[in-house]
Amino acid sequence: SEGEVSAEREALVKTNPREFVHEIYLTGANVIRSVVSYNKDHAKGALPRIEVVRVPVIAGGTFIHPQVDPSEVALALLWGIHQGLVDSADEDRPAVELMP
Repeated sequence: SEGEVSAEREALVKTNPREFVHEIYLTGANVIRSVVSYNKDHAKGALPRIEVVRVPVIAGGTFIHPQVDPSEVALALLWGIHQGLVDSADEDRPAVELMP
């Protein structure tokens, strides 16, 4: 058990399963968009390009919403990653490796 949870932290907990899955989707999209943005704007000259991003399934275990299946979490994450990649130029995209 994590112990007592503050009101501020409790306010961040997603009680609606749809909102929970949507947050996972947004996380996947934002992670990849951040890497793409770095590769586009900062990986010039002396700064190295990010070639590979290894992504674990997040919130599919201990912190999963009780009304959401782990496969839904994985699909939401993949859809978010896809959205982040599809909007970017080929030369800015990293390779994505899924971790168990």
